[in-house]
Amino acid sequence: MTFYFVWNNINKMKLAITLFCIIFILSCDSSIESSKKDNFKDVQKDNEIPHVGFVNSLPVVDSLYVPIYSDIYQNEYYPKILLAATLSIRNTSLSDSIYISKIDYHNTQGDLIKSFIDFPIGLQALESFDFHIAKEDDTGGSGANFVVVINSETSIPKPIVEAIMLGSHGQHGFSFVSKAVSIKKKKD
Repeated sequence: MTFYFVWNNINKMKLAITLFCIIFILSCDSSIESSKKDNFKDVQKDNEIPHVGFVNSLPVVDSLYVPIYSDIYQNEYYPKILLAATLSIRNTSLSDSIYISKIDYHNTQGDLIKSFIDFPIGLQALESFDFHIAKEDDTGGSGANFVVVINSETSIPKPIVEAIMLGSHGQHGFSFVSKAVSIKKKKD
């Protein structure tokens, strides 16, 4: 009888410790998820687009053409592989802001698919901003592109504007970058 009583208490103790461990692990896991969600909210909040109304009076520093590849062709068996693309705009100035007055996305035929901003945005010194084209969005085609117009109050270092494309086929992943080229007309 004593053996049964001791064995029964040990089993209850094991059960209690197991339940405590499970509750502890689950509470830690949810706190991690909670902190991840909070960080995501902070990132979203930090990347809100500031409205800048006076940009139209600023001179155009540059107009840029950025090639985007929504899809690429591999071979006759897998003719088209879809790609996700990110347009990254980085202000390289240590002290001055730049302003973006246009970010237009065009398809292979040159037709406007989407204007990404309805009003100018500002990027403070060393700030960057990204725009994403989903992998499933193949409206741009293999010759898609962005046209980006940059304005500034002062002479600034050239910002870095580039596109990063990511894709996969089977077990193989790949990525590549395309850099912006200036298409601003030179003054005579």
